[in-house]
Amino acid sequence: MSPVSPEIRHLEEVQYTSGVHKLLLAAAVVVCFFVAFFAHYPIEDKVERLVKTQLAQIPGCRPSFTDLQFGILLPKLVLTEVVLPASCTGAKETRMRHLTLHFSGPSFSPFGLAFTGETELNGQPLTLRYAAGLTSQVINVQEESLNLAKLSAALPGAPAMEGTLRLNTRVTMTEGRVEDLRLLAESTNFVLPAQALDAFRLPRMAIGALSIKAQSETPRKLVVDQIVLGNADAPVRAKFAGTVDMAMQTSLSQLNLKGEAAFSPAFVEAFPILNMLMSSFTQKDGFYQIGLRGTLGAPKPTPL
Repeated sequence: MSPVSPEIRHLEEVQYTSGVHKLLLAAAVVVCFFVAFFAHYPIEDKVERLVKTQLAQIPGCRPSFTDLQFGILLPKLVLTEVVLPASCTGAKETRMRHLTLHFSGPSFSPFGLAFTGETELNGQPLTLRYAAGLTSQVINVQEESLNLAKLSAALPGAPAMEGTLRLNTRVTMTEGRVEDLRLLAESTNFVLPAQALDAFRLPRMAIGALSIKAQSETPRKLVVDQIVLGNADAPVRAKFAGTVDMAMQTSLSQLNLKGEAAFSPAFVEAFPILNMLMSSFTQKDGFYQIGLRGTLGAPKPTPL
């Protein structure tokens, strides 16, 4: 057996320098301080009040929640039983079992804290980026594929829809007012299932293409660059553009859109009353010229 090197000593024989002792002592003091601080200081109550204050600043939509849990080691906020009132969706209230906000670092626009939010609606996972500053908030959603069947079933009063949707939107709010909004929603397999609309029983309609692009001009005016519906084989094809005067309650926002719509021969044959309903609208290259007035919750087609 080879002799043990004299350079190898037992740990108990190692004499640490005074600098190492001081560093270990300082680290222990810092750890003890934070443990004692979070154990006795009501930080969760402070965070809960801050979250409620931020939610109350969302114009026309004031979500509520039952409970808030604050994670320290992996910083996050977990809101349970989140309720979106009817003013948020334009229909009845919507409920989410949870909304988890993971702390993702500082935010520089606005200056504050940034979070990644995770939740789900009727089994459809949703992810958003959220930044909270002293006077402003930014919500950024970039979803590659949303299941419209799951989403429409989770939103009471929303029309039944099928297909997948790609959604990109960014909303900037300052002191409870929407200062800027950017929206782009696109689908290539949009479908309206069979459903009743007033006195009509509509069949399943494979629309195909759907594109919505809009942006805010002022805090109260939304410019709709385009709403495109339907491909060449669709039973309904339409294209609209214009403005929307936003109201505190989204469903009451006033429409001022102009566009055109065409219907396939098979669709007109299935609904012969359509010719009578559209008799007051002029046609151009087979498309009816239509204005959309009324509100977002109750649009009214008018002749141009």
